[in-house]
Amino acid sequence: MDLFTPVVHDASQHPNFRAILARPNGYNCDVLNDWARGFKDRDGKFVGEFQRTFDTCFWELHLFAVLKQYGLSADFSNRAPDFYVTSHGGFNIEATVPLHATGSTLPTTKPLERFLRI
Repeated sequence: MDLFTPVVHDASQHPNFRAILARPNGYNCDVLNDWARGFKDRDGKFVGEFQRTFDTCFWELHLFAVLKQYGLSADFSNRAPDFYVTSHGGFNIEATVPLHATGSTLPTTKPLERFLRI
């Protein structure tokens, strides 16, 4: 999955995604690509959504990376939830984030700087 080759028009790109592209460094891309390794794009829209909405996809990739770090396997064969973890008796995870109100100003990229070297 190629997260960083733009597939949406510049005007539609999320500010955090644009910030990564504007100040590229191998570390940021390597970390996010590592998080995405093994992730299944069930509907073929993930890369576009990552570039357009960013926050929800970033969180989904982060959760997937945590699952991998702890050796937990996710079953992607169903459309929902985001993750069905097959070990430890099986449990579901749905990745959600609070988003800004429609029509309000987008959050700055400042919080992203805590996670990425921008």
